[in-house]
Amino acid sequence: MYAPLALFVYNRLELTKQVIAQLLTNTLAYETELYVFSDGGRDEQSSAEVRAVREYMHELEKDSATRHLFKSVTIVERPENWGANRNITEGVNYVFKDHDTVIVLEDDIFVSEFFLDYMNTSFGIYEKDEKVMHVSAFSNLDLINDHPLLVYDNPYSDLMNETYFTPHMSDWGWGTWRDRWEKHFKQFGSEAEALEGVPQAMRDKMQYEGNYPCLELLKKSPIPWNICWEIAIYKADGVCLTPGYTLVRNIGLRSGSHFTQREQLSYYNFDRTPAERLIKVNRRPIAPKADIEALFTEAIKDNGLVYTPLGKVARVVMQGGQGLGDFTKSSGSVMAKTGRVLGKVGGDLGKLLVKFGGKAGVALKKFGAEAGKASVKYGGQLGVLLVKLGKVLLVLLKRLLQEIVRATPYVVGFFQQLFRLIADGIKKLINLIMSKM
Repeated sequence: MYAPLALFVYNRLELTKQVIAQLLTNTLAYETELYVFSDGGRDEQSSAEVRAVREYMHELEKDSATRHLFKSVTIVERPENWGANRNITEGVNYVFKDHDTVIVLEDDIFVSEFFLDYMNTSFGIYEKDEKVMHVSAFSNLDLINDHPLLVYDNPYSDLMNETYFTPHMSDWGWGTWRDRWEKHFKQFGSEAEALEGVPQAMRDKMQYEGNYPCLELLKKSPIPWNICWEIAIYKADGVCLTPGYTLVRNIGLRSGSHFTQREQLSYYNFDRTPAERLIKVNRRPIAPKADIEALFTEAIKDNGLVYTPLGKVARVVMQGGQGLGDFTKSSGSVMAKTGRVLGKVGGDLGKLLVKFGGKAGVALKKFGAEAGKASVKYGGQLGVLLVKLGKVLLVLLKRLLQEIVRATPYVVGFFQQLFRLIADGIKKLINLIMSKM
């Protein structure tokens, strides 16, 4: 008995048609039960697109019954938009009500004509090995062509094997067993819950030295099912069976156009045509290989995005422009803040001088008047002389204060010039450092 296939669709009719058409090139399609889980639309436009996909699926159901395209077609229509996360997890649980295995595809995964054969063979070989928790049909690596010695245990044996084991789970065409899913899968409600009991060493291993920051997905709400399953596999010390060459291709990476057109600026290093021959699967030691894990660590950098020579030039120009803009913006902000501070300091200094001078003048005037009165009262001519002296001192003080107020802008200008010299010095120092790099 062959494993059933769960296909999850939404509103991408043309991609869905390509996926179905390629599935039908598999010789085991007519022996496979197809379950279609159609998610509801989010708004009027997506709902109309969902209806178009559902009409196509119902036509396929009728056509399959007449021409025996699949063993059976079961369509489950969600009454509203559940989102991919809920649609997939509940869809898998739905299939496991009646089956012990499941093959999972989404509406943008274009498969090899040997895809179903590979999946069912793998299920049969590792059925009783609970350490093997997941079967991937996608591989970021082309070990068969690039590193054959890492994947072939014995290339001259009749039991040639073209697969490998890794703790990393791929969800581009995959499958699992009911006993493993029901025992280990858990939909986490929070990042803290997901990472409970996961030591730092395991977290680092999952993220491949920071090149695959998958744990960032734990910040999403709801937490995606695939990171929940990835953590479950690591916690159980499980592994994923993976082909030495991919059997699927994601045709939705660039809205479907990348399947026939190579971008001039960049491409994905794992974006390959699915295998055009049967990938051999035979039992092998159930353990990851360090050399293969190291290759994956390099391959997954920048999510596998590789820039062409033209793309590298464009990227440098864009980064340089952005860097210059950021530097200019930052420098302007600093200078503006400096100017505001200097202005405030100068203004406060001027206010302080005026305020102090005014109070001093009033105090001296009062003192002079009192002294004059006392002098007149007690010294006659001496008193008159002191009054005149007080008036002279008052005039001199007023002139002093006027000069201080007049000199205030020059004081402020001095500080502005000082800060301008400091800023120019810093700029020259930065240019000197950059010229040496």
